[in-house]
Amino acid sequence: MHTQVQESLQLKLAGMRCASCAQSIERALKRLDGVTAAAVNFAAESAQVEFDASVQQVEGLLEAVRQAGYQATPLEQEDEDAQRHRGLERSREIGRQRNLFLFGAVLSGA
Repeated sequence: MHTQVQESLQLKLAGMRCASCAQSIERALKRLDGVTAAAVNFAAESAQVEFDASVQQVEGLLEAVRQAGYQATPLEQEDEDAQRHRGLERSREIGRQRNLFLFGAVLSGA
């Protein structure tokens, strides 16, 4: 008899460029044995995975994301420096996008 060990894991994702990327990761996770649910949030760059730990291991989840062409890290393993670095990168990208928008707006108004 097989005893289920339901676990929930949140993954931090990297490398997604569009909603289609998020769907690819979600499909890859859902195909794995033992995965009962997977939901990818493109905007938050994260995935919530429910799985039977007696059938599937965390390493298998990470490998499935890698095989799909993206990077994944269990959220609890991410240290403060990595979180701060990611926040800075995100702030820079938002600023860059804002500047490009403003530049385009000024050019189109001329």
